[in-house]
Amino acid sequence: LSYILPHKFLISDFGSGIRGFLAENKAVESLLHFGSNLVFEDAGIQTMIYIISRDTNNEEYKINISKVIDKKISHIEANDFLHKVKNEKFEYFISTINKSKMLDSIINFSNENIEIVLDKIQAQQNFVFENKEIANGIDVHQDFVNQSSKNILGDSFNIGDGIFNLSQKEYTQFAFTASEKKLIKPFYTTNELERYWGNKENNLWVIYTNSSYKNQNSLDNYPNIKNHLDKFQSVITSDNKPYGLHRSRDEKFFNNEKIISLRKCKMPTFAYTDFDCYVSQTYFSIQTNRLNMKFLTALLNSKLIAFWLKNKGKMLGDLYQVDKEPLLNLPIKDIKDDESFIKLVDEILEAKQKIKDYKILLDEALKNDNFDRKIKLKKELITLQNHINEIDKEINQKVYELYDLSEDEIKIVESN
Repeated sequence: LSYILPHKFLISDFGSGIRGFLAENKAVESLLHFGSNLVFEDAGIQTMIYIISRDTNNEEYKINISKVIDKKISHIEANDFLHKVKNEKFEYFISTINKSKMLDSIINFSNENIEIVLDKIQAQQNFVFENKEIANGIDVHQDFVNQSSKNILGDSFNIGDGIFNLSQKEYTQFAFTASEKKLIKPFYTTNELERYWGNKENNLWVIYTNSSYKNQNSLDNYPNIKNHLDKFQSVITSDNKPYGLHRSRDEKFFNNEKIISLRKCKMPTFAYTDFDCYVSQTYFSIQTNRLNMKFLTALLNSKLIAFWLKNKGKMLGDLYQVDKEPLLNLPIKDIKDDESFIKLVDEILEAKQKIKDYKILLDEALKNDNFDRKIKLKKELITLQNHINEIDKEINQKVYELYDLSEDEIKIVESN
């Protein structure tokens, strides 16, 4: 049989049934992957062509892969691709399917040279995350007033008004009591969280209420919060309404030392934080006492892990989708002597904090038309960023050594 299907079933939870069926009953003979290109003019969907046949002798077998690696191809080029015409926008290779792996995990296809490196990385693994060590962020549901909710609420409300999320201005203006402020937590986004580092100074807050706030009288001791949320009852659709967040999660994942992982990103992004840091379901939080968290931050931000996630994780076109399953399946190698990694991460964190401070001073210099000060600060910023880039390279090299990769294997990782 030959099918044209969305390629997401290979990497999504909802595709596990099809993956299991194919593993048990069929062998994939050929696969044509159009990458991020939208082949059909009237369908906003990324597709693959699968050519499959029934074969019970399919414990492990090889398949022919054709893959578009360019972001955009013409219809003429798509026709060339179907006929395996050589073009720098396409790649053709042979990959291996393992039945037992296909049954229970997401599937990505790589050429045999890449598979050899991936197998070597996998063989070095000596640490596996437990399910309880990784949690998704908060599902706020109604964070701010949008156009749809404004249509219901009326003209006295503005798009962007806070519902469960509050701006710094709203947090200050509402005159919350000390006890009410204990229910309102600092909330962080990509404006504050980046690779390695998180800015402690938040600009948003979240009213952090759980399923115990379903009761109409649950906020009687918090009158300002109650009055605020009462104004939005006509648009609150949380499972825990009237006053509870849709999904609050276990609060420990937002406190103390942890790593905040961005779900959809151009490059895997893991931020080390040791302060209260509440995030949306745009993120996952990683928290374990079995590894040093700064060592883990270095490892997760390495090119080796990015290479692994690209080939063994979930990709949506050019974007990584770092969900819980790819995180749980990461080939982590624990070492006892991790001080050198920790020192390098400390240097990055210190440099990123200085960059943040210098940017504030630069803004002041720009406002005051202080040209000499502006030039000096810009040079300092460039020097700090170059220093971070050099440390990043050093971490990558140390990770390659940790996994015992040869120069040729490193080249495969770097080029991929």
